Amino acid sequence: MDVDTQNTTLIQRKIGEYGTANSGPVFFVIGGMHGNEPSGVQASQQVLQELNSSDLELRGQVHFLAGNVAALNQGVRFVDSDLNRMWADDFEERLERCSEYHEKRELSAVVQTICNGRFDNVYALDLHTTSGDTLPFVTIDDALPNRDFAMCTGAPIILGIEEHVHGSVLEFFNEQGATVIGFEGGQHTSEVAVNNHRRVIYSALVYAGLTTWEELFTASIQVKKPEFPSAGEFFEIIHRHALDPNKASFVMNQGYSSFQPVAKGDIVAKNDSRDVRIEKTGFILMPLYQRLGSEGYFLIRKVHSVWLKLSRIVRKMQMHTLLLLLPGVKGKEGGRVLLVNTAIARLFPVQIMHLAGFRRVTEIDHKTLRFTKRRDN
Repeated sequence: MDVDTQNTTLIQRKIGEYGTANSGPVFFVIGGMHGNEPSGVQASQQVLQELNSSDLELRGQVHFLAGNVAALNQGVRFVDSDLNRMWADDFEERLERCSEYHEKRELSAVVQTICNGRFDNVYALDLHTTSGDTLPFVTIDDALPNRDFAMCTGAPIILGIEEHVHGSVLEFFNEQGATVIGFEGGQHTSEVAVNNHRRVIYSALVYAGLTTWEELFTASIQVKKPEFPSAGEFFEIIHRHALDPNKASFVMNQGYSSFQPVAKGDIVAKNDSRDVRIEKTGFILMPLYQRLGSEGYFLIRKVHSVWLKLSRIVRKMQMHTLLLLLPGVKGKEGGRVLLVNTAIARLFPVQIMHLAGFRRVTEIDHKTLRFTKRRDN
């Protein structure tokens, strides 16, 4: 069953809030960063209505916000530019005439005013959907707090999104010091996605300590803990099939869905009438079945539990400082940034940097990579 996306009531930035300020965590639920993904807004409206109809007392305050309001009200992905690619520090101010520039400024101002400069006890949940069929899944910047938060969703978890998608709202919250995850609830217009978003909102509120499952039941809020196939499994992105945003020539072959196995050489799409072949064996993620988009698809592979446990130990023990002893590695900003000369340090893989909690940000030149430390406390 499809959700009716023709809403005669215009969506506002502030969907609503519930709870008491200054009594616990601040929690943000953001829906509709892309205007053709109304599910997060609809789920937020449902949860807010349920909370207002109950006598539930939260230990903290939850704020329900809409992302790209102009695009949501027009039913399009964006008006001028992708709002979920505009949150990096190097965002160009010359785009101030762009509709999404003003969306970003207004949304950022709302968040900053509520937090009043403090993000140490702030959680954020960014709700999305995909153009094709998909199992629900979580995307995170792989800091340990985010990893732990993601486990509450009952969905598989994708690592490394920040190395392939630059300027997302997840990046903004991470840089501020909040604990944040993105949740993909299903296909854009499906009622299932709305229900998945609703369940995950409640699960996230429980994880953050604003309420408990028992208190929700006592308040007559009927919701079950979310649990999906591949729950608790971790994957990492190994390839992003980038598209030229000025061309609409990419056409995905029908029948592909997220987490479907693919092999190197498989033909999965056409671009300018030429076959698009899979670059690496793995699982396909977010195949593009809409006109607009920066990626045709991603490829992912499973992450072994041993690596996850080892990375937690390395980060907790602050063993990342040992990387400075490796040849070709120089530290900046108190060790938070590492410059790696790949001509000298080619004997150790990028995975070691990931293990220690660093992510690749930029390629400074043909032989130097810049890594930034993730926040792990």
